[in-house]
Amino acid sequence: MPDRNGKIFYTSITSLSHISKGRIIETQGGRNYAIADAYAILFDYASAKEFIEAVEKRPDIETIYVVTDDERRYQSINQTLVGRDVVQLYESYLRNFEIAAEGALR
Repeated sequence: MPDRNGKIFYTSITSLSHISKGRIIETQGGRNYAIADAYAILFDYASAKEFIEAVEKRPDIETIYVVTDDERRYQSINQTLVGRDVVQLYESYLRNFEIAAEGALR
């Protein structure tokens, strides 16, 4: 049997009904994160400390989205917010999706 090299990645798919809970959120006041009724999203890791402090004050928020391509940054948030469902959203994928969606509208 030949040697095999590879990496195993574990992914999960979040249902649309799970994502669409609560109201639509937008950043306010120049922050790089947003918090809604049922979830929170961190857009820029530079605001991670402020984001974590805000989320820790909200025990009702169960799902956290972290927009980053950096696995270490994602794991840092995941390990800090223990007991919450922390989901990584790949920034490069979101940018490609945004570009493709803009092209479809033309």
